[in-house]
Amino acid sequence: MLIRLIPRLLLAWFTVSFVCQFLPMRLQGLFRALDVFGLIPRWMFFSPSFSASDYHLLYREALCDGTLTQWREIPLAERRSLLGAVWNPERRHRKAVATAVARLVQQAESRRGPLTQAHGYAAILALITSRGGTPLTRAFQFAIAESFGYEARTPSRMVLVSELHAR
Repeated sequence: MLIRLIPRLLLAWFTVSFVCQFLPMRLQGLFRALDVFGLIPRWMFFSPSFSASDYHLLYREALCDGTLTQWREIPLAERRSLLGAVWNPERRHRKAVATAVARLVQQAESRRGPLTQAHGYAAILALITSRGGTPLTRAFQFAIAESFGYEARTPSRMVLVSELHAR
């Protein structure tokens, strides 16, 4: 009898563990409230210290009449595909931008030196101004926002907003 019970318990544990990884946080909370011994894992694959947030690079333009356009996002990550494992020519470019953003955030939070002199600041500004804008654009501004997608209870926040930079 015990020999038949053990595989069933292991199967039930595996099933609950697997399903719990894909449920919304509030439903996971129900399972975890019943998990007195902490047997349901929360897997964060391929990272020794998982990232609890995502950064978003935003920019907008200041027009000749003084109005500001809506913020637009420059994606730091693309949807993954099977082909992307073999052929991904844009990967290095996106990685460079994501690294510049992460380092600029670190410098902003540590408050070491003026941000406008940081390499990441110059790289991000060059990327944004290279987009060209419209003939009415007189200046560009960028911002870095932080979102907490996995922990949806935490609101997003602006980490850094640059000055307006003339074209």
